[in-house]
Amino acid sequence: MRHSDILDKEYAVNCSEISLARVYSHMDIFALAHFLGWLIKAILLRHHIIAWTLSINWEITEVAFSHILPNFNECWWDSLILDILVCNGLGIQCGMWLCRWLEMRDYQWDSIRNIPSARGKLKRAFLQFTPRSWTHTRWLHPDSSIPRSVLLSQLILVWQLAELNSFFLKHIFIVKPSHILTQLRLLLITCISAPAIRQYYLYVTDPHVKRFGSQLWLFTAIILTELLVCLKLGSEIFENTVFWNLIYWGIWMVFSSFLTVWIGRYLANGHPSKSLSSSSSDNEENINNHNQSSCINSKGNSENIDNLDNKSRQVTISDDVITFDRLSQTSTTHMSSLSISSSSASSSLVNISNHIKKE
Repeated sequence: MRHSDILDKEYAVNCSEISLARVYSHMDIFALAHFLGWLIKAILLRHHIIAWTLSINWEITEVAFSHILPNFNECWWDSLILDILVCNGLGIQCGMWLCRWLEMRDYQWDSIRNIPSARGKLKRAFLQFTPRSWTHTRWLHPDSSIPRSVLLSQLILVWQLAELNSFFLKHIFIVKPSHILTQLRLLLITCISAPAIRQYYLYVTDPHVKRFGSQLWLFTAIILTELLVCLKLGSEIFENTVFWNLIYWGIWMVFSSFLTVWIGRYLANGHPSKSLSSSSSDNEENINNHNQSSCINSKGNSENIDNLDNKSRQVTISDDVITFDRLSQTSTTHMSSLSISSSSASSSLVNISNHIKKE
């Protein structure tokens, strides 16, 4: 099999001829793949600006690597209109709409047997497989700093490498896009990237998270291993690389990440109420947990204080009782001594009176 055999269609032919029939001929299975792919990517990222940045950057990546990957050659209107605006744009919008729908799900307390229609029962059965809870991500906010821009540039670079590896592997091993191995690889990367992106988001936004998660390390190891395999076995392909294209591509990836952070800060500053609600909702769970722990601690402290008060009161009362007992014992001894002295005095008086009578 030759490299030309894996190309189902040439998309960079007679680009100056633009007609509805020509545009419609480019709406093939790959257009549907673009739409579904960016719908899933929007669900994974859950952020408009970052998703659009990755979509535009991928078209720039295709231009930068088109001299070594022939299937990256496309007409300008195919890249700008069909890919970015139509397929990718609709996929991103539908993915973000699906995120909002999952974020605001209604609770269904009634049993499935109480639903009268068969359509309602099927809908209820389908909803059993949807997430129980949904978290809205906020990668950018008005206080985004330079370290966050650097971390976002790492996300963009690794994302582009993951996309590039699929095309390089197909081109090096001469595997068609419809091959089962290609489909399984895409499915595996999608399943692994979901928890990896979540762990990276927590590492970027949560100051209490100091290290990467295990899924993120696994995803990074897979991407780097695929890159090493491509560099090892595709030396003939990379010999024709124009290095200035790679340098410009890397500079643009870093610049686009800083530009994305700046746009996010600008939009957040234009809507301070939204930014405040976003920042407050970011810390709401931590505040609730802190409040719960503080309430528990305060309850425990109050119980300890009450116990100490009760013990001190008991000790004070017991001390008072002991003191009162000692005073009562002292008074009784004094009374007994007084009674003894009075009895001795009376006896001495009786003796004196008897002595006087005898005289």
